[in-house]
Amino acid sequence: QMYFVLSKHINVNGRTCTLEIASHEDEAECTRCGGDNDAPTRSSFMNFYRDTLTGTYTRLYLESFQSNLESADAVAIVDVDLFKQINDTYGHPVGDEALKTIANTIRSGIRGSDTLIRYGGDEFLLIFSKIGEEVFYERLKQLRRAVQETKLPDYPEVKLDVSLGGVYRVHPLSEAIRQADLRMYENKAKHANGNHAACR
Repeated sequence: QMYFVLSKHINVNGRTCTLEIASHEDEAECTRCGGDNDAPTRSSFMNFYRDTLTGTYTRLYLESFQSNLESADAVAIVDVDLFKQINDTYGHPVGDEALKTIANTIRSGIRGSDTLIRYGGDEFLLIFSKIGEEVFYERLKQLRRAVQETKLPDYPEVKLDVSLGGVYRVHPLSEAIRQADLRMYENKAKHANGNHAACR
């Protein structure tokens, strides 16, 4: 029998280990073919790439499928503002809830064809395909407004906000991510100074 194997080297307590997941060839094919009848199997397989806290994709997804994402039209980096302050003031469980809430808010504001990845601790990567330039930048503004209007049910005094940086039609993907990250930090500095920041 043939199996589809995903493998990644990870560091555990100073030792290099290999994490592997194996699926029967038929299951792996279901993941690639995308037929509606195969949705449960495909969903279970793709859960390997899901972040357990936020439900977004992980960086492993980016590393595994980067070649498929290279043709993306637009890329954005999203960073949670004052995340350390939330953790320090209310504790890490509230910080986790803030991350989940923000991830859900972003996910509800993008299309099924867009990709949301937890890129770092409080950073997310957004990858858009087949989107116009003006629509893309307007979407980023809408996402920020949506986050600002979101509240944590048990902690309504916590003000959620994000800084975004986006680039359009920059290739390769690694360069698009680098430039988007720089723009995000520029916008974060403007937020700190109390200025209105665009998402470009």
